[in-house]
Amino acid sequence: MNNPRHTLLLAAAVGALLAVPAAAQAAPVDRTGDAAAPTARTAGEPQGIVGGSKAREGAYPWIVRLEVQYRSQVAYLCGGTLISQDIVLTSQQCLAEVPKQGKPTRITAYIGKVDHKDAAEDRAVRQGAEYSLGKGVGNGDWAVVQLDKPFKARSYPLLPLDEGYDETEEVRALGWGRTELDAQLPSALRQVDLPIVTGRACARNADVEICAGDPRAADVGVCAGDQGGPLLAAEDAAGRAADWVQVGITSQVDCAQKNQVGHFTRVSAFTRKIQAAIVLIDGSPAQTIDTEG
Repeated sequence: MNNPRHTLLLAAAVGALLAVPAAAQAAPVDRTGDAAAPTARTAGEPQGIVGGSKAREGAYPWIVRLEVQYRSQVAYLCGGTLISQDIVLTSQQCLAEVPKQGKPTRITAYIGKVDHKDAAEDRAVRQGAEYSLGKGVGNGDWAVVQLDKPFKARSYPLLPLDEGYDETEEVRALGWGRTELDAQLPSALRQVDLPIVTGRACARNADVEICAGDPRAADVGVCAGDQGGPLLAAEDAAGRAADWVQVGITSQVDCAQKNQVGHFTRVSAFTRKIQAAIVLIDGSPAQTIDTEG
């Protein structure tokens, strides 16, 4: 299949979900090798963490808030992770073509800050240059974005090469999404610890998805705006430190509704494809971890 080519406009820092004036065009490339039909979304529909707590400044130097703009100046909010100095890992649906809007025209990344407005002051804002997409929700909801300039974080999350971390009893989700189903988007990054869920609710796509949340409760979970953000397991079970393993990418949110759980792309099922996509867009490879090696 021929790789489609299109133009992205490179944006300066903008406020969440605000319209931004058009700028001069640059010419980055969508180098997707195996993208399927993108997830349909309604233009203007916002895409948080329910429950949990505000994240501590500096705890996640690689966390990314993505603002993705389309040609009518509609913007979407998504999460992401800086997995190397110039590559952001997010979800396919965050960059997918939108009916009547086409492909993204601008991708802006705010890196490492609890409040994204502080990123501009610290020169921690980058623009998307090239990207490659997975197949979409339920079939590989991941994407990688190469930044226009490198950003050197203190550390980066590790990508698992096997399922060793996928059965961690409790995992952590991060995001700037809604804190209630009908709430406004928060300005501060939030975190929440969730139990891994198995069984019938997650059986259909268990090979490519992880489920997390509490279907009996309605007080914690991921919500609209958290898509693309990370689901994390501690690299050291003793909690020593700063190394995190990214076991999931937020894909389908539950907004802490009863009998619902969040669905996350199982990163271990796609790490090798993600690394291959990074090579395709001439990015720096991610660091990986192998529990079987």
